[in-house]
Amino acid sequence: MMKHVAFAIGSLSGGGAERVVSVWASALAEKGYKVSAIVYSRVEDEYDLNKNVNIYPIAQSQQACKNMPMVKRVFRFRKVLKQIKPDIVISFLPVVQVYVRYASIGLKHKRVETIRINPWKTEISNSKYYKSWLKCFDKCDHLILQSKDQKPFFSEKVQKKAVTIPNPINALYLENEKKEYDANSHKIVAAGRLTKQKNYKMLIDAIKIVQNDYNDVSLSIYGAGELQKELQDYIDDIGISNNVKLMGRSNELHNVYKDFDLYVMSSDYEGLPNALAEAMAIGLPCISTDCQTGPRDLIDDGISGYLTPCGDVKALADKIKETFSLTSDEQRVIGQSAREKIKNFCSEENSLKQLINLIESL
Repeated sequence: MMKHVAFAIGSLSGGGAERVVSVWASALAEKGYKVSAIVYSRVEDEYDLNKNVNIYPIAQSQQACKNMPMVKRVFRFRKVLKQIKPDIVISFLPVVQVYVRYASIGLKHKRVETIRINPWKTEISNSKYYKSWLKCFDKCDHLILQSKDQKPFFSEKVQKKAVTIPNPINALYLENEKKEYDANSHKIVAAGRLTKQKNYKMLIDAIKIVQNDYNDVSLSIYGAGELQKELQDYIDDIGISNNVKLMGRSNELHNVYKDFDLYVMSSDYEGLPNALAEAMAIGLPCISTDCQTGPRDLIDDGISGYLTPCGDVKALADKIKETFSLTSDEQRVIGQSAREKIKNFCSEENSLKQLINLIESL
């Protein structure tokens, strides 16, 4: 009998972790596993899931969940776990991991934790949850890392039960290969939540500099988040609203990326950035800041893309201009090298094989 795997996460819409859950859950269901997803609530714009994945919300809305006392949230998670009786629970993102840890006390399932962020820079570092989050890893049965660079954060005891499984890339990105490269076109794309972590202001400032040499340069930023108004005001204030557009969230990036010439990621920190890997999978030349974990796993600098120092707007602008100076054939070589890197490192098939090996070992 195949094992019952439950994923726990805040929602099935939005960022990279949610996308990974959608890909893994659907792929496991297609393989015949019984698969469940426990979430705070159902939301709009959820990622597509295989119809055999059962979804269990603990509240009617995200706000209703937020209004619950922590103890009640833990109780709701525990109620679902007792109801569905999974063999394995795989938890995503710090606060959910804390809830599941407490909700699992005395229950018989195996508990697998995941790291989807730079663990040194988690958003709960200064919150009441931080110490409880760290304890999640001491008693878990296994830990899934995205990058080998995340491993030193943990004690030797935890490192022994850690395995590195790169994010799975949705097959749609490998199926939609970029074919045309145009050295006379200067269209840049970026994607991700509109949050401080992504440092979009630096990217916008870089476009302002690049504009002096390439007045037709454009930047389209796909994503939504709490900084949307602040970023739009900034774009307007520095006078480049004709060059920089906030495009909102899209589920069609696998079709969108082919129309651009360059992908740029300006983040201050990452785990293993899905959007960057997806752009590379299409065959799009990419530039990324060389933040602590993630980009170096994906980009071999100068071969499958380019790395620039974090927070250095001049270096980023110079690298964009340098990339724009490449011939169409040189762009193609970079793009195809990026695509091959992702095929070998982040394919859904490779990621799923490693995940199944872990599940069957428990």
